[in-house]
This record gives sequence, C-alpha cells and structure tokens, in this order.
Amino acid sequence: MTRRDIYRCCVLFGLTVGVPCGSQVATSQHDLIRQLQSPSWVERSRAFADLQRQPRGLAAPEVRSVLLAVFELENRVVITTLRDSKGAAGVSEKYGEEFGEYYAQLFDACLQYCDKGSLLAVMLRNSQSGSPIQQHAVELLGIVRSRGFSIEQRGQIDSALLASATDTVSFLVRESALVALQNVIHADHGLAAAMRTRIHDAAVKSAADRYPNVRVAAVRTLGDIGNPADIVFLRSVAAHDTARGRSHGRSTYPVQDEARRAIAKIIAK
Repeated sequence: MTRRDIYRCCVLFGLTVGVPCGSQVATSQHDLIRQLQSPSWVERSRAFADLQRQPRGLAAPEVRSVLLAVFELENRVVITTLRDSKGAAGVSEKYGEEFGEYYAQLFDACLQYCDKGSLLAVMLRNSQSGSPIQQHAVELLGIVRSRGFSIEQRGQIDSALLASATDTVSFLVRESALVALQNVIHADHGLAAAMRTRIHDAAVKSAADRYPNVRVAAVRTLGDIGNPADIVFLRSVAAHDTARGRSHGRSTYPVQDEARRAIAKIIAK
C-alpha cells in the first residue's frame, strides 16, 4: 500500500490533500509529545511534522504510545465537522488542505508503529453501520488489509467488508465495500475457499441492488471471482439491466457493459 492510496481515500472523503503541514521548532521530545495531545489539531499537526524530521522520532516508544490516541482525536475532528454541517461539508472546506495531508501521514505512521490489534479495533468501529465515517473506514480497510495484519485480523476485516456490502443505510458504503472486496481478491491469492464463496454470494446478491453503481461494482466483482456457472446469470444482466447513462452525448448501459466485461474475464481465465 502506498501513501497515494491513503490520499485517494482522503480525497474521496473530503480530506483534500495538498502541501505538507507547517511546523514549529520544539525544544524536546517531551514538548512534542505534549503538543501531540493539544486540543488544537494545528498544534498536533505541527508536533507530528517536527517528530517526522527527528531520527526515530515517530518510532520512539514514547511517541508510538500516543499515536493511536492522536488518530482517534483527528477522527473526532472529521466526525464533528460532518455532523455540524449535516454532511454538507468535509474538513477540507473548514480547515483547508493541510488537514488532509496531516491525516494521511498520521494514518500511515499508525500503520507502521501502532499496535495492529488496537488500530484495527478503531478502524472496525469506524466501519460499523451508522458511523459518520463508515464509507471512509471501509475503503481504508480494503487498502490496508495486506499491511502487516495477521490471518485472524484479515478475517475480521473480510467479515466487516462483507457486512458493509449489505449495509441498509448507504448505497455508497455498499459500493465501497464491494470495491474493497475486489482489492482483497486481487491482493490475496491464497484467500480461503470459504471466504471466496462468501464474497461471490455477496456479489450475486448485490447485482440486484436498486442502485446502479452498486450493481456495477457487484458485476465487476463477479468478473474477478466468478466461474463459468455465473455466465448464464451475467448474460441475463447484460440483456435486461435497465440502468442508463450518458457518455459523449450517447446513451450507455453501464451495468450491461460491465456484465459483458465480466463474462469476457471469466471466459479468459
């Protein structure tokens, strides 16, 4: 996983990335750790930037022990911003590009230095239905699954993604979960047969979703994980799905087109 992947998720969630955070000279590591726990995200970001420039600054045990708490503080900033605006504006509108850059770098540092179990617990909690940052958390889970997590932890991630693929509240969450499951299929060539079956079944079910974007993601997933027995079903989708779009002034049928691509992928396997 690259930092660019994290940036992409931040952009999709409204955390526009840009220039690195500014910094102030701190006199000691103790001062920087204290600033990391400041009520102000600006002070926290400056302390984080200063620690990045120090040899073993973020890797120091004293710093590693507070990184996860700082990550949770920034998640609260995002949640509070969304709630205050009733979802109309993200933190980029309120705080500017610097927050997105800082947030992405902080998350990357947590992946490197924080306890994986504790970090995963935070991400799984954020990915639960009803969380204001559920979609963002689901996307990140799909990206970071192969980033040092144990087999058991990857199983927890897979189960959370499958649950989100059938979320009843948000079609955006369902779509993001299916895209994340595609990442799982591509990245884990040793994925257990039972999990492959669960992903396959979720994709088949989602191919009947009321929202076209979800159906497109589901059919694309079937192209990745399906077998010749799915071709009859996909041919039906390619013949009958009614979702229409416009491209270059012409009518398109995105779900039908994706079904045809899925059939071609299965045949080529």
